Amino acid sequence: MITVLSGGGRRRFFGSAVLAGSLAIGCSAGIDDGDDTFSPQPGLGMGVGDDERDGTGGEDDDEGSGDKGEDGGDEGAGEGGIPTGDCVTGDTSPCYSGPNGTQNVGQCVSGQAVCSDGLWSACMGEVAPSMEVCDGVDNDCNGQTDEGNLGGGGGCSTGQPGVCASGTSTCVGGSLVCQATQPPGQEICGDGLDNDCNGAVDNGCTLCQHDPCVAGVALDPGCDFCVGLICLVDAFCCDVEWDFQCVAEVALTCGTNC
Repeated sequence: MITVLSGGGRRRFFGSAVLAGSLAIGCSAGIDDGDDTFSPQPGLGMGVGDDERDGTGGEDDDEGSGDKGEDGGDEGAGEGGIPTGDCVTGDTSPCYSGPNGTQNVGQCVSGQAVCSDGLWSACMGEVAPSMEVCDGVDNDCNGQTDEGNLGGGGGCSTGQPGVCASGTSTCVGGSLVCQATQPPGQEICGDGLDNDCNGAVDNGCTLCQHDPCVAGVALDPGCDFCVGLICLVDAFCCDVEWDFQCVAEVALTCGTNC
């Protein structure tokens, strides 16, 4: 025990000789100013560790950092929208394997992956881009439908008479149709064509002296294409008289019913 006299009476301190010596040094240096409170001075060595002085408490710096380990959570969807990483059986995740910018465009929609035994399934139910076809759908998911007249361009028969018979295959409204190369027009007399596509050649023309479907005088073979054909096989109709036999030949030779 060490006793130190101060202005307020005796003060006792318990400690080692080192402590006693330190106190003696402090007093000899004039530190004791008569205050009853003893304040250790820096450098006196009171046995307090550096860790305790700076408030760190000597704790491991790595503790409480909050960092997750390598396996600290689901990694979520990977590149291309396909889920990766660990999962729990029964977990589901939206997925999509198509190129960026195509999801929810045209026919393209996302699907769903399901976890089983810690592994993700394939993306089920998704619709990815495909080759564009003539079906009224944006198959390649580029924002356009049936572009490029896919499957069209070839020659075809429209099933119509006259100049409207020949056509071109064209993609229209999601289907390939045969569109007439030449639409119906005004009948042109003497050209031997069914210009108005009504099934009659040069119909309505007044070049002939009378209608070929009516018996009468002989007709000029140049007044009507059909008359010219009939006169090639039956000259009587153009040289003598256009009789009922000639009228009957209109249907047989030209396909026009009188």
